Amino acid sequence: DEATNDSPLSAGVSLTVDYIVPTVNISTNRTPVLAGQTATITFLFSENVNGFDNTKIIATGGAGTLATLTGTNPSYSATFTP
Repeated sequence: DEATNDSPLSAGVSLTVDYIVPTVNISTNRTPVLAGQTATITFLFSENVNGFDNTKIIATGGAGTLATLTGTNPSYSATFTP
């Protein structure tokens, strides 16, 4: 503390903060995806992320379903069916 009361029982504290926001590259093995076809959609993050699942994905401009994500940090994939 400010009065220099040191305690031999406590150790110093070290804190590391990651200020870099992860990026994600989204790719597909097929474009365009036509009716009756499927495509594998891959999400590759620049670093490990927490809490990424299907509820975090919002598709616009079309209709289809995305199967449950599989994979482990930092790469996930799922099958898209239009």
